[in-house]
Amino acid sequence: MPLSASSDEKQDYETLQAAVAGRYVIERELGRGGMGVVYLARDASLDRLVALKVLPAAFMAQPALHDRFVRETRLVAGMSHPNVVPIHAVEEHPGVIFYTMGYIDGETLTERVRRSGPLPPSEVGRVMQEAAWALSYAHGRGVVHRDVKPDNILIERGTGRALLLDFGISRVANSTMTSLGESLGTPQFMSPEQASGEPIDPRSDLYSLGIVGFFALTGQAPFDAPTVQAILAMQVTKPAPPIAAARPGTPPQLGAAIDRCLAKAPDDRWPSAEALVAALQQVRGAAQDVAPRVRSFQRVAEMSTTTVISLWVLLPLVAVARPQAADLLLAILAIFTAVNVMNVATQAQSLRDHGFGYDDVRAAFDADRRADAEAGLLARANDVALGGKGSWARRTLVIVGTLCIASFAALATRVQIQSRLGAVAAGLLGAGVGLLAVYFVARTRRAFGRGPSGMAVRVWMSRLGRAFFRAVAKPRAAAPASAASAASVANGASRHGAAALLFTLPQSARKNLSGAAALVTQLEHLAKSLEARERELSASLGELGGGGLAEPAGALADNRAALEHDLERARDAAVARHGEVLAALEELRLCFLRLRSGVGTPDDGRAALDRARQTITAASSRSDAGESAIGRAAQQAI
Repeated sequence: MPLSASSDEKQDYETLQAAVAGRYVIERELGRGGMGVVYLARDASLDRLVALKVLPAAFMAQPALHDRFVRETRLVAGMSHPNVVPIHAVEEHPGVIFYTMGYIDGETLTERVRRSGPLPPSEVGRVMQEAAWALSYAHGRGVVHRDVKPDNILIERGTGRALLLDFGISRVANSTMTSLGESLGTPQFMSPEQASGEPIDPRSDLYSLGIVGFFALTGQAPFDAPTVQAILAMQVTKPAPPIAAARPGTPPQLGAAIDRCLAKAPDDRWPSAEALVAALQQVRGAAQDVAPRVRSFQRVAEMSTTTVISLWVLLPLVAVARPQAADLLLAILAIFTAVNVMNVATQAQSLRDHGFGYDDVRAAFDADRRADAEAGLLARANDVALGGKGSWARRTLVIVGTLCIASFAALATRVQIQSRLGAVAAGLLGAGVGLLAVYFVARTRRAFGRGPSGMAVRVWMSRLGRAFFRAVAKPRAAAPASAASAASVANGASRHGAAALLFTLPQSARKNLSGAAALVTQLEHLAKSLEARERELSASLGELGGGGLAEPAGALADNRAALEHDLERARDAAVARHGEVLAALEELRLCFLRLRSGVGTPDDGRAALDRARQTITAASSRSDAGESAIGRAAQQAI
């Protein structure tokens, strides 16, 4: 809690601490906005970091704002999308109401731009595409975000995934609750209709997303003024500058997509978020979508390979400076290389287990290479605009770098070579090594735009990278078909058909079906266990009358009849559950087939996954109830 916090803020904080005592440990404040304060906390039972968003006590005293906050949490808690920050729980206690959401390790788009400057067009296209996916999902459920801005877009560290958060002033489309919140939002990112207090629809979010793209490309919003009223007036009356003028060198397709988002009239904008996504997918660099798992492997592989290559390049210089330690250095470097290779191999096997292959990895490196080349073109265009100053700065840096490397080599070798002639020769050798190193870096940077790591990229995009990936992550052979598989095929639903089709979908489609692979695997295992349960119950029924004893009478006969009845019911229930699971697998298979053929939508796939989860939950609960009934009947029979 900041020392400068007011007494009300301190009281709110203490009330929150008392409400979550024993369950969450509050670590620090993450941020605050018009609709609440966000704290970083640790879930004591699960030992994971979460974010707690709290409605200030002053707002709780206003029923309308309280209701809006509750409505927000209910809307977002029902969402499940890879580009929407998830909600875990909603709680209300005396004096405080808050909800727990997933903590994303990363930074907001605003922080990214402030830290590294305007982003490359390809990255802007990717971020806009992922945010548009989230908006499409929300719009399909009747939710308008109403506050799309860079502060509400998180960039996950490591994967680069963009997630939309803070539906704090969103509302259900056509809701009667319109008297509040018309002026809520951020003026620099408001649509004209929202700024003027008119009714809004999903196209308002697309206007705001267009301003987000403008900001990410240029580092500033298209409209700014000293007062809120002036900004709102500009939003309503003044056209936004064309992207081509605001950021020269931007791909025309990306510029046209953003310019259309920024049209003043809603009818002149994209008709839906899906239409915007389709347009962004045509942009060079944005069309190559990279799944988070592939992106994570790419970073690990590139970093490990770059480190190993750099150390092997430096080994000769270090060996010259310390020849007596050359053997030890070589052994250490060999062990370090083996550890890195094993780590990358493990990551590659994990990637394979999730349905990705070398082609996905190469596509990720290729997308980055094109993005870096694009950024290089923009940098050269800026150099020309600045009269070549940037080019001269890089040449000066190359010269200074060469001299530094040469001096290091000369000084290092002079320790071992005492003669003057030897020192001169060492200096010349060091200068030559320095020139070669700088030349190598310059060529690699021209080819890949990534400095020394460009060599690692070249390795992974070559046949050597393909051979290594296939050697350590060889695709697993399909399991032999079982009786359950044969039964599924007989019903037109191969157990492995859904899984096989899932991994043939485009990456963009797979990304929208988060958890589909694990769900299909769970259904397949459940089908197999239910089939085994059918056989067990049938065998038990056959053995019930095979004891060879006289027919029981009295209470024993009643208990035996009850057990037989329960076994028959359990067997019939297992058969029914088995059929439901096979039907769920078949529905997923057909859904994946529609998606692959281009006649299905991501919403169809997510709906099918939700129904499959319900099938698993229902089958598991009925199975537990059936086992309990059989257990009671068996005890009575005994």
